[in-house]
Amino acid sequence: MLRFLPALIVMIALGSAASAAPAGPPPVVAVKGFVIACNGSVLTVRHGRAFVDVQMTDATVVTGRRTSRGEIVPNDLVWVEGMDAPDGALVARRIEVLFLGEGLQMRRPELGVFWNWVLTGSWSLPVR
Repeated sequence: MLRFLPALIVMIALGSAASAAPAGPPPVVAVKGFVIACNGSVLTVRHGRAFVDVQMTDATVVTGRRTSRGEIVPNDLVWVEGMDAPDGALVARRIEVLFLGEGLQMRRPELGVFWNWVLTGSWSLPVR
């Protein structure tokens, strides 16, 4: 038992020193997706199947196809870098607008008669 006592004291000392060390900066998070909604300084971005609220601040830099925060509109494709906020939002440090949403039409692909019936309950056929 006495052989392990110095090692135990060193482990306890190192453990307490490591926990007292100051935490580094929070990690940078990157999100790429389409802007779904713009509400003042908050953008809602669709990232895959998830929705991310992006908080823009005065320090947020906008680059790419747009040059200011006020120019970003729904359907723009954006790349956002920032830090996670405690409320689950992303505080944007940099937003790069990759593709402009104007003129972009997002729609569902045409469904067959069977799937239209499943979704709507009617047997309506498209008139061409």
